[in-house]
Amino acid sequence: MAEKKSIVIKLKYPTGQLPGKKIPAPKTITEWNYKRIAFALGGISAVVALIVHFSSATPEKATAAKVAATPSTAPVTIANVPTIASEVAQKQNTGAELFKKNVLRTQLAPKIVDSEPVGEVNLPLKAGEKTPVPVYYFAELADMKGKTIYHEWLLDDKVISRKTVNISDNTWRTSSRQMVAYTTNSNWTVRLVDDTGQVLSEKKFTVILRK
Repeated sequence: MAEKKSIVIKLKYPTGQLPGKKIPAPKTITEWNYKRIAFALGGISAVVALIVHFSSATPEKATAAKVAATPSTAPVTIANVPTIASEVAQKQNTGAELFKKNVLRTQLAPKIVDSEPVGEVNLPLKAGEKTPVPVYYFAELADMKGKTIYHEWLLDDKVISRKTVNISDNTWRTSSRQMVAYTTNSNWTVRLVDDTGQVLSEKKFTVILRK
């Protein structure tokens, strides 16, 4: 369909007047092209919307976009130091976790028969001031042949005794004994430690007065 255009019609009349009649002044008749007007208004609205959109972008948004585009090879900054530190700590703890998996079982027992624990110590442990109670710490290890470990007994975080164990086979059972009496210091810890100082396993218990 042909595009509708505005048509302007001009009529001219003689400047004089006819006898007995009044000649009207010239008139201009204008026909509007509404399709073109709507198209022009739509274009103006789109331009205004784009201007508003870009002018509303804040410096924070621009900064965030710039940071997101930063390559992963950026130098270490204060913001990512904690993440790196946690990764290093995790790697350092990996060896301890591997050793812990080699500790098959541990047990606090009142006695050992044929390298096996007999019974379990009831906790909290009851002991007298002048009648100490024997406590055995038993452990079974796997795949640690040729390594050296230590049984450590601690009273209120102070080492009371330390036993050295040289492991001579892939499967190894070991135990140590400690005579425990009731004192004002009653918090005990017994643990397995390797030759690097890593704690492989530990047990804590409290001693109360036997009446």
